[in-house]
Amino acid sequence: MEKSPTGEPGRRVCPRLARICIVFTNCMFLLDKNMKDNFKTTLTRYEGLTGKNIESFGWNFVMRRYTCCGLDGEDDFKKADSWSSTVLAGGVNYTLQRPIACCETLPKTTNLNCATAQTETFNSKYTCCGLDGEDDFKKADSWSSTVLAGGVNYTLQRPIACCETLPKTTNLNCATAQTETFNSKSGQVVGALSSLKRIGQGPSWSPVVTVSQSASFKNALVQDCGGAWLYFQESKKDGGVEAAEAETEAGALRKGLPTYTIADVAKHNSKENKIWVTYKNGVYDITDFVANHPGGSSKIMLAAGSNIEVFWNMYAQHKIPEIYDMLEEMRIGNITEKPKMSEKDKSDPYSNDPLRHPALKPSSVKPFNAEPPLELLVDKYLTPNELFFVRNHLPVPDIDPKKYRLTVGGKGSRRELSLSLDELRKFPQKSVVCIVQCAGNRRSEMVKIKPVKGLNWGAAAISNAEWTGVPLDDLLKKAGINIDEVDCKHIIFDGADSDPTGTTYGASIPIDMARKLKKDIVVAYQMNGEDIPRDHGYPVRIIIPGIVGARQVKWLHRITLSDTESTCHWQQKDYKGFHASIDWHNVDFSTVPAIQEYPVQSAICEPKDGTVLQDKEEVTVKGYAWSGGGRGIVRVDLSADGGKSWYSAELKPTRQPLYKTFGWTQWEGTIPIPKESKGVAQIMCKAVDSSYNVQPDSVEGIWNLRGVLSNAWHKVSVVLPKD
Repeated sequence: MEKSPTGEPGRRVCPRLARICIVFTNCMFLLDKNMKDNFKTTLTRYEGLTGKNIESFGWNFVMRRYTCCGLDGEDDFKKADSWSSTVLAGGVNYTLQRPIACCETLPKTTNLNCATAQTETFNSKYTCCGLDGEDDFKKADSWSSTVLAGGVNYTLQRPIACCETLPKTTNLNCATAQTETFNSKSGQVVGALSSLKRIGQGPSWSPVVTVSQSASFKNALVQDCGGAWLYFQESKKDGGVEAAEAETEAGALRKGLPTYTIADVAKHNSKENKIWVTYKNGVYDITDFVANHPGGSSKIMLAAGSNIEVFWNMYAQHKIPEIYDMLEEMRIGNITEKPKMSEKDKSDPYSNDPLRHPALKPSSVKPFNAEPPLELLVDKYLTPNELFFVRNHLPVPDIDPKKYRLTVGGKGSRRELSLSLDELRKFPQKSVVCIVQCAGNRRSEMVKIKPVKGLNWGAAAISNAEWTGVPLDDLLKKAGINIDEVDCKHIIFDGADSDPTGTTYGASIPIDMARKLKKDIVVAYQMNGEDIPRDHGYPVRIIIPGIVGARQVKWLHRITLSDTESTCHWQQKDYKGFHASIDWHNVDFSTVPAIQEYPVQSAICEPKDGTVLQDKEEVTVKGYAWSGGGRGIVRVDLSADGGKSWYSAELKPTRQPLYKTFGWTQWEGTIPIPKESKGVAQIMCKAVDSSYNVQPDSVEGIWNLRGVLSNAWHKVSVVLPKD
């Protein structure tokens, strides 16, 4: 039997891994998955070592307390040197750092999204003035969690009235909001398949990448080692400890590896053919890793057979050394070929359209219309610009920002304005969070009943963003128009996108709607803190919260007050709703008004239709809900037995007033699967808004010839695991 660094025999339990793994040289020691000791105590139990022994040996190691995966919180405060505190109007936030690698093992009650940054709310029911932290966690009902690149933050709420009684050690300024730093004694955090960096000093021990040296060890680290681990390998160099260096920068060309083409990689997009991805000049076989991807296998499969870099640009938590090291473990080759850019056809009006993210699923290419994968909509409250659904009616104009002008005038104006982009930016800014939803969102469900005319949208023709610009009311005042007094009936918005005849896209809203929304209507030039992308209206679009996307004109170049609504085709002959007996042989578009406010809507984003579940007793469901006119969502109901029994989903806070909720409400709930379900279960959701409007139960009753306003109960079928 081989010996450990102490000279004592080691325990050879390498064949199988449970929860916690420690490797000393060629010996791997298995730790009890139910232990609640930190590493030093654990080592004492197994090797007869004390904490003092460990320090005296000076081994290099990364230590993470086992209690990480228990998420007990109490021990973090008890064993911490300090914690952070931030005064808020409602209390004091406390923050701890926890390792991100434990994310997948956390209890479902934490509402923690392992793939992205997501903050929930901690509410302490304990007294405020002790500020001992430990008792807060011990007696709390819940706490918040935020995934960061370096770990997970936990937050507690404490009443602000206790501020003056807090211990001086908190460094808390009672008069203002001030954040300090919490440092847990649990040590530095590393990812599951990473090479460990040098920590401290030691005689002859150096952490290196050990994962690739054992195939059985490789998968177990991700799948089973949820608590903590140490890697050790004896260093052959004399004097001190050498830090392990990566062989090369992630994605850089590596000698001695085969070179593949884009076509080669594209063939490997399924488990049957192996799953390959590229990153810079690297080719990687991620087949064995897909099932263990913290964000879910469906999300990483979006990059199967292609470049993963475009996804990592959106999800920056991947861009850390530990993840790069993990990726290089799966390296199989190089790629030097660049995607071929097709030559522009000057006769093609769409030849100058912008590049789009590969995750977008087109329902038409010319004009380009596409939606993101549904499961990505619940990753973040604000949809990344690259994943925001795209709805274009015409070619995307390429507008020179230096030549751009916005004209404001019409009935009631004392002066017609002509504003440059720079002049618009000088007005006081206003930001509003609101969704944009296509009138045809979920049209594909109506097509199953009876054919309709329109793009075959799924349930992701909707996205949420923060829009920044100038309140429309301010521009009207600059033009001498008092919106409350002006004698007109409509405000018309004209875009710069045009067809070969020069006809542009346009829309209008009733003046009464503008009076109701006032400064919430924004002439926007920023989207999620960046210039609006071309596909979404660069340099300027109109944002009218609470109404259908068809009226929120992109590439805005004229605003006109008028007694008549827009004469544009899409205002007069489209985007109107009819009953199911009206078809193209008897339709009269002049008999109904244009769609403005959208009815209550919800959809299931996870699991996807056809997902094979791992658990046949219950399923966790995630999705979005929204209602037009600023009506907030008060309830989302879930059922897995055809509506015989219902369960309420947990609504995530929107930070918007109930009657001015312009952004969507994301929700999540875990519901039981009926025992009588055989092979397949159907999950459904319905939302209720603040006016107690509820979604209709079936598509049949709301079918219409254009397939708009599709908001029946949303349903997905899932496959149950076999016994």
